[in-house]
Amino acid sequence: MTTPKQKLTPEQKAEKKALKKQQQADAQAAYDAERATMLAAYKAELPKRLMTAIALAGKASVCADVSLSETGPSVRFYISLVDQYFDKTITYESEEWEIEFVEYTLSTILKERDESTKRKACAQSAWNNLEEDQKSCIKEFIHYLK
Repeated sequence: MTTPKQKLTPEQKAEKKALKKQQQADAQAAYDAERATMLAAYKAELPKRLMTAIALAGKASVCADVSLSETGPSVRFYISLVDQYFDKTITYESEEWEIEFVEYTLSTILKERDESTKRKACAQSAWNNLEEDQKSCIKEFIHYLK
């Protein structure tokens, strides 16, 4: 058998409401403190990440222009080819996902370039192993495809 729900007095309701508001305020304060700590850590590592991204851009043959603004350095990464287009500017005001996107894109471009270089070396090796009549047949076939 269950007992009927006991009605709260106005004082108890006010106490319960105040306690709930205090808990929400405490939770929000803890969240804000955690967010501030994470933001400070991100801002502290941003210069190193920018330098790493600039070095990666150099390896991937992506242009990286550094300029100064009121808020600090601004780095523009860009490449414009027939099959690739990328243009993104990172500053100290940029969010973490933006630098992660640039790092991911640069590493993808570098990986594609490395794979292309390996394929070219493999094709060159195979071509060098062919005899002259085989090479001329392939050249003629390529000419017919055009």
